[in-house]
Amino acid sequence: MYGVVLAAGRGTRMRPLTDRRPKPLLPVGDRSLLERVFDTAVDVVDEFVVVTGYRGEAIRETVGEAY
Repeated sequence: MYGVVLAAGRGTRMRPLTDRRPKPLLPVGDRSLLERVFDTAVDVVDEFVVVTGYRGEAIRETVGEAY
């Protein structure tokens, strides 16, 4: 099964937290929000498709092929 993760958008309402990093990479405890989404669904999802936009390259660099 594919898992589609919507990780685009500027996160303007979350400023100043999103001035330097995209909102999916904001830390929640010891991991980013995006990592928490992956870790929650990894047992039931075979492949993730991540829709990126604003600072998408930072998301690709951080997550890469880890999931």
